[in-house]
Amino acid sequence: MPRGLTVLSFGAGTDSGCLLQMYTHDAKFRATYAPHDFVVAMSATGDEHSETDAYRVEIEGQCAQRGIPFVHIVGSMGYHSGTWAGGLHATWEAKSTIGSVAYPATCSPNLKSTPFYHWLADYVRERYGYAGAGKQSLVQFAEKHGKIRVMIGFARGEESRVPDTNPCQTAFDFAKPVDTQPLWRKNAIELIFPLIEMRMDRGDCIRYLDSVKETNPYPSLCFSCMFKGPIEILISARTDPARFQRWVDAEQRKIDAWADESFRRARQKPENFRPNSEYKNLGVAGRGEFRNGIFVPVTLLDTLREAERTYGHMTAEELDDYRRSHGHCVKTKAA
Repeated sequence: MPRGLTVLSFGAGTDSGCLLQMYTHDAKFRATYAPHDFVVAMSATGDEHSETDAYRVEIEGQCAQRGIPFVHIVGSMGYHSGTWAGGLHATWEAKSTIGSVAYPATCSPNLKSTPFYHWLADYVRERYGYAGAGKQSLVQFAEKHGKIRVMIGFARGEESRVPDTNPCQTAFDFAKPVDTQPLWRKNAIELIFPLIEMRMDRGDCIRYLDSVKETNPYPSLCFSCMFKGPIEILISARTDPARFQRWVDAEQRKIDAWADESFRRARQKPENFRPNSEYKNLGVAGRGEFRNGIFVPVTLLDTLREAERTYGHMTAEELDDYRRSHGHCVKTKAA
């Protein structure tokens, strides 16, 4: 019988790639963070960069050779809910919406954490025989073997992304923060962040991968990530114009679908403009501006033009170096 379980939540980027290689190459790391059973799981978004897909395939092969279980959680497996099973763009098309910094980041929980824990509950049922319905299989496992450790690849400098699982209390009941963590999560899951504990930033991860002669992958954010800045958008447009156009089309489809008569009337009155009030029909950038007295959303093409003015002089090699060295730009917390 196992004495415990550690699961690496694999994003196929530098940080999680470094964690996997440390598990492979460093006995002290294994003894500290994954001394018992170990499995690697990656949940698909349907919008990974081609380099991320290639790295994932490489790592799947490595894991098979090294006897490390690796699971790629794809929509057809049934762990993604509703339209999310078709991936990011399938959901945007079905709902005439878009990922935007102005709106809640629903993509990360629906494409990453929710499928991950649905899969994990089934894995524990099938691998260890705990038959509890839903997430109760995880609770049953934890009661006998201790909490399942979910290893997250956040590096030093990303401490703000670590969730506060033990919020401080105040002297006033009405001011106490509400703990929304499900009971099964409290009882069955422990999130661990080895890179933060070891004070390793992204540069340290790159140096470690080089030291053990393993691949240093590209950042693993979605191609159509709303948190991409102008230079990342320029890189996307130049490296894969067809996919970038699909993103542009999705944004315009959303803007068109929500440009109803009341919105058109409202935006003709700039003197009544109040930020974040009646003007909600925004694009990826999450902001708008007045043009010829009319308030319009700033689009991906607007951001691309801005990026061309600022970074258009950079060569393909310089942009590639930037992409590799600056990592991902996702701001969501672990879940």
